[in-house]
Amino acid sequence: MTVKNINKKGIFYVKVQVALLLVFMLVFASMLTACGTKNTNENTTASLESATLILPDGAPLLSIASLAEGGNINSSGIFQVGDAISKELGTKLGIQVVQDADTLIASIKKEQPELAVVPINLAAKLYNENSAENQYKLLGVSTWGLNEVVANFDISSLKDLVGKKLYSFAKAGTPGVAIRALLKKEGIEYVDFKDVVSNSAVNIVDFTTAPDIVAELSKNLDEPHIALLPQPVASAFALKTQGKYSVKLDLQKLISQAFDGLKYPQAGLIARADIADNANYSNFLNKLVAHIEKTTPSLKENPEHVAKNVKENFKSSALAATEAVVDAIKKGSLDVEFTPVTSKNDVKKDVKAFLQIIYDSGASALIGGKIPDDKFFVLDKG
Repeated sequence: MTVKNINKKGIFYVKVQVALLLVFMLVFASMLTACGTKNTNENTTASLESATLILPDGAPLLSIASLAEGGNINSSGIFQVGDAISKELGTKLGIQVVQDADTLIASIKKEQPELAVVPINLAAKLYNENSAENQYKLLGVSTWGLNEVVANFDISSLKDLVGKKLYSFAKAGTPGVAIRALLKKEGIEYVDFKDVVSNSAVNIVDFTTAPDIVAELSKNLDEPHIALLPQPVASAFALKTQGKYSVKLDLQKLISQAFDGLKYPQAGLIARADIADNANYSNFLNKLVAHIEKTTPSLKENPEHVAKNVKENFKSSALAATEAVVDAIKKGSLDVEFTPVTSKNDVKKDVKAFLQIIYDSGASALIGGKIPDDKFFVLDKG
């Protein structure tokens, strides 16, 4: 064989190898493109098969009363929303009820649920302190100011608390923050009670939960005491003591008077950012919000049915005193009117104003160090 023939044969082999390489590259590129197209289509048609909502026992449960119809509690203690509502939402929704703020925070951090109802300051903190993929954003306010000052002797103003002990709860939550901010705004000194009562200040004695306060007060109903309690706990305690204790001051009204008509947002419904920011899940969130909004007229028209339904379906211990719940609703002191964030209402303004009050009071750590930006509000159209 001549050198010339060998060179021709070598060149031919090289050409074949190059051709095969090009074919392989084209096939591989096509596969990548096909995969990309497939994923895009899947994302476009994605739906949320299931979701979990975590919230504390008590008034927040009333704000989602419309979800209680037809559901049941499974073996894991999770309330499974009924088939009719799940079909309407397009998602199987489970509701987990926890007993206190500490458990609520721990559950959110551990389980990263799709949805939760939390104190407004905690909602801001979860947004500000977490990385983008772990953030939570606000869908709406679930409960408005529910806290009232009760006592077994006459009180007519905040100044009457000076020189006395005030039992309070959730120091790092909305109630504890609100009472301190209000006292500061009114120029009334307060101290965290240690051993000796200050005659020139309100002496705040902090408890973990409202039931802890009730247990302490119940030890001696005749001894003079003042306490900050949420509804319907305040009404239930008044009924239990047969009127020895009664509501003396409405914190919501006092805050509104002190802070230019502010409607005090206490707890809100939040969604995990990857749910809130995904257009594929907007339909689910919109339907959920619309369904929860149905609770408000039901509470006004038939509070007895709603209170009983929530107590029995969610197995609520905090709402066990149905008579007290109904009494608080009828008196207008139990404001659980869920209000979504939209450009047509003042929810965004009220939330920001309340968070600003917390920030200005020197408790910025309770909201994550800053006022959340507008991306914190999910359904705002403005």
